Amino acid sequence: MQYYSSKLQSGNVDFRQAVLQCIAPDGGLYIPLDLPRLPQAVFNNISEMSLGEVSYFLINALLSADLPSATIKRIVGEALSFPIPLVKVEEGIYALELFHGPTHAVKDVSARMLGRILGALRPGEDKPINALLATNGNSGNAIAHGLYGVPGVNVVALYPKGLPQKRIAQLSTLGGNIHPVSVNGTIDQCRKMIGDALRDEKFSQEMRLTIANSLNIGRVLPNIITYFWAYAQLLQTDQKPDGVWMSVPTGNGGNLVAGCYARLMGLPVERLIGACNANGGFDRLLHGQPMLQDTVKTLAFGMDTPRPCNTPRFEALCGGDMARLRESVGSRSCTDEEISRAIVDVYERTGYLLEPHSATAYISLKESLPEGKTGIFMATSHPYRSAGLINSLLGLHLELPGAPKAGNGEGRASAMLPPTYPALRKYALTIDDKK
Repeated sequence: MQYYSSKLQSGNVDFRQAVLQCIAPDGGLYIPLDLPRLPQAVFNNISEMSLGEVSYFLINALLSADLPSATIKRIVGEALSFPIPLVKVEEGIYALELFHGPTHAVKDVSARMLGRILGALRPGEDKPINALLATNGNSGNAIAHGLYGVPGVNVVALYPKGLPQKRIAQLSTLGGNIHPVSVNGTIDQCRKMIGDALRDEKFSQEMRLTIANSLNIGRVLPNIITYFWAYAQLLQTDQKPDGVWMSVPTGNGGNLVAGCYARLMGLPVERLIGACNANGGFDRLLHGQPMLQDTVKTLAFGMDTPRPCNTPRFEALCGGDMARLRESVGSRSCTDEEISRAIVDVYERTGYLLEPHSATAYISLKESLPEGKTGIFMATSHPYRSAGLINSLLGLHLELPGAPKAGNGEGRASAMLPPTYPALRKYALTIDDKK
């Protein structure tokens, strides 16, 4: 399968180049040129398949021209070694729980897949791939854990100086191939440093630089699995669902893009919903409204971004005409007050425990789901990650269900850098000395 740039000024590339280069020479994001359309026989039998079987079938359909089937089977088996259950919350509404991985966050799915894909795509044995990451501590731990220990892959994780230790726990304790960098600046400056590094074509090629967030198509495609797996499990409980709607918490939008790709591959989902917090990035994009300039801090902190970085992929899906996208995709922005109210209401009525990110998806689905339709919302974070809020709202005492192992136990002290590209460049050149 070939991939084209969202800016249409660069030539098509194969999967290896799309993942390793990540950003096209013209500055665009890579987008699949022609997704495979699955035959009806797949959907006739999908309810009898396991998560591993569904995952292997889909990734093989997407990447069989780029990776051997045996490699794909190994990648899937190693990456998705945890359950992703579909749980009934109330009549007609189910939660797909995506938080049973090592760091109890949805990004365990795509980050673990990307890590193993990078290892398989490594172009040679002489130089490692260096994956760059900018994080506020929300997704960085899951991404670092997902790429930890992959041979031939380093992770350089930039974060703003002063973040609480619990927010960067995995960055600082894993050690090995995880290189934490404390930047004396903002998250936007961290992102600019990475962007400048990638735009330095000679240096980027020399260091084999790529990006570990959802700008990378290698982080987006694995999420397609979750939509098909949700549908497979739904068929086991409701053999003839009359119209399926799916709602997903949406910040940068990588997971929602994957849902759109799943529909293009034939998944019979009637409507997708991008559920936002008060930043409302995708909601504003979909309805042609100007995006906020400044980030709003919310209870659903992992979605605190006013500008989805996957915007070019959404625009490509509809040729820039958001009215076309609105025919199959909806959106909603949720306030912190609505999130808190939903957490209390659902727990008191059903006993199901939402957390803020999942609550945005529940609210958005509940309000728009037509009578007689079946709805699934993506539960993307374990409730313990918002334990303070939930305990205060519900009077509970949530406990950590088992923290991820701290790598080799040695950890690595964070490098301290000013917010400039030359500083990052100088540091990156010394990575091999820090093993």
